[in-house]
Amino acid sequence: MAHRRRWTEAEIKFLHRTYPKYPAPVIAKYLKRTPAAVHIYANRLGIRKPPEVRRKILMDNLASKRKMPRHIKEALGFYDCWRGEVF
Repeated sequence: MAHRRRWTEAEIKFLHRTYPKYPAPVIAKYLKRTPAAVHIYANRLGIRKPPEVRRKILMDNLASKRKMPRHIKEALGFYDCWRGEVF
């Protein structure tokens, strides 16, 4: 069974400052933890990402998956940025 490291006060403060702004894999790499561990602990602490940040992360992920059908991207609003609309 894997040993679980306790979260230090410095890591918790860092999580409070960065989780609302940055994707979990970026934070996880810096803290040397898994993205799942970052998500779970942020959830336990009640830290949430603002809707505009969640949307930006979603759009970045969709842009990298070019095989997604166009009608799904349109339904999710992916092409709104091409029309000059604001997310």
